[in-house]
Amino acid sequence: MRLQDSSILFSTFGGLYRISSVNNRQTILPLSAFQKLPPRPFDVIFEDRSHRLYIKEMGDSLFILSPEAAPGEYSITKSLLFHPAIFHFQEIGSVIYMATNAGLYLLHKNRFLLEKSSINDLLPFISVKNLLIEKNKFWLFGEKGLYQFNTMEKTGRLFSIEDGLPSNDFKEYSFLYSSTGKCIVGSTNGILAFYPKKLKDIVYPPRAQLINMYVNDSSTGFLSNPQECAEVVLEHDQNTFSFDYSCISFQHAQESAYEYKLTGFDEHWIRGGTTHYTRYSRIGPGTYKFRIRIMDAKGKVSPFMKTLTIEIRKAFWQTTVFRIIMAILLGLLIGLLIKWYLRTRIHKHQVEFEKLQAIEKERTRIATDMHDDLGAGLSRIKFLSETIGMKKQLQQPIEEDISSISNYANEMIGKMGEIVWALNEKNDSLSDLLSYTRAYATEYLMTNGIHCQVNAPAVFPSVFVNGEFRRNIYLTIKEALHNIVKHARADNVMIIIIIDKNLRIGIQDDGIGFDDRNIRPFSNGLNNMQKRMNEISGSLEIIQQKGTHIIFSAPIPG
Repeated sequence: MRLQDSSILFSTFGGLYRISSVNNRQTILPLSAFQKLPPRPFDVIFEDRSHRLYIKEMGDSLFILSPEAAPGEYSITKSLLFHPAIFHFQEIGSVIYMATNAGLYLLHKNRFLLEKSSINDLLPFISVKNLLIEKNKFWLFGEKGLYQFNTMEKTGRLFSIEDGLPSNDFKEYSFLYSSTGKCIVGSTNGILAFYPKKLKDIVYPPRAQLINMYVNDSSTGFLSNPQECAEVVLEHDQNTFSFDYSCISFQHAQESAYEYKLTGFDEHWIRGGTTHYTRYSRIGPGTYKFRIRIMDAKGKVSPFMKTLTIEIRKAFWQTTVFRIIMAILLGLLIGLLIKWYLRTRIHKHQVEFEKLQAIEKERTRIATDMHDDLGAGLSRIKFLSETIGMKKQLQQPIEEDISSISNYANEMIGKMGEIVWALNEKNDSLSDLLSYTRAYATEYLMTNGIHCQVNAPAVFPSVFVNGEFRRNIYLTIKEALHNIVKHARADNVMIIIIIDKNLRIGIQDDGIGFDDRNIRPFSNGLNNMQKRMNEISGSLEIIQQKGTHIIFSAPIPG
């Protein structure tokens, strides 16, 4: 049923009718348009100022009927598919507004175009049960109460019983508006009447309230008395904290929106919406102010703000005193490192200098040996050559002199090889010394008919040894082998080489041995061996058991 001017439209299963008052007499006129519509009941009927009918069936169709020339005759102008249930129509100019269970819709009469109103995005409810439009104000009824939208200011506001509204729950299909500005609606409390323009427009500012504070996600109880607690002091490891907050409001508390800011950390206010909780983590030492404020239902910021001062203390390693101490210690450490570096460099240069000195000393000795040994050998050869010439004139035998020249020449060739080996810088290592000595010992003993066996590591370490060490080791072994060949009458010789921190060499033969008490006078062989080992801080041990066993031992130069 629909009231329109001085007539009432209503539908039954028997037809579509209009009740009109003509000359103070009420008549019921059947409308022929009903015969053209589907045989289904209709839930809403609306007639605009042009007497065009808008009929919504219980299904998905909205029919638009235009009047014909004959009274009561209508034709179907348009049929639109429209799913939402329509609760109420209101005509404004060329637009008809429809309150539906899916929001507010617009129907353009000239174009028969349906569209959803942009106001829906601001509504606090989905289903619009009734509407009232006057000038630039929309009054919309929904499940949460009465909502007013101002088209000029583009703002909306929800009224409730807190603002003088008789009820918050309005029924469908129950809306009347009188010319005196009174609004009559049906609600769960019955038929209610009120003046929308006289509703309270006063909003009491809400007050922010801090309820609880959590430190490292544990409740602290700091805010058990919020009126007295204005400052909280935390340790350096209590740098994660959160808050529960709420508002004290006498109106529309559920519509209050929160904003908060941690001064010293947040640059701008953070919109929290209707959430009653926020959390900060890993905040650095310092003094901060946590502020919470509220925007009321109109979007106005309440002047009643809550502020809590939070001080996070520094750890001991973050204090100025600690940093000064660490700077001093760092400076001392850098100084010690520089001193160590310079000392290391000096020591390195000193070692290199000593090594060069040792090499130079060795080369000087070799030059002296060349002058003495080779010079003496050449002098002997020259003398024997002159002797051969004289004997040849006197027709005396010269075979013995020729043999002596040959022996002296071979001896000089051997000494020359030793000198060349000593001069080569590539041989300044323990590996070269032992390799050369082993080769010499094997060749020398085999030349004199003595079997030689050498037990030594498969690989010798390439450790630098100076010329003095090499010369003394080599000459000591050479002297020992010379004594074996000359005096021991041995058939077999075993040489054992052991390398750890010291170089140990053992030479054992199966000869007749010797008696150190019957050494012939002016013999310098053993004395020279002992002297050479002493020069390199080594030792010499001779054991008489089934032949002779000589053990050399000397520390390897670092």
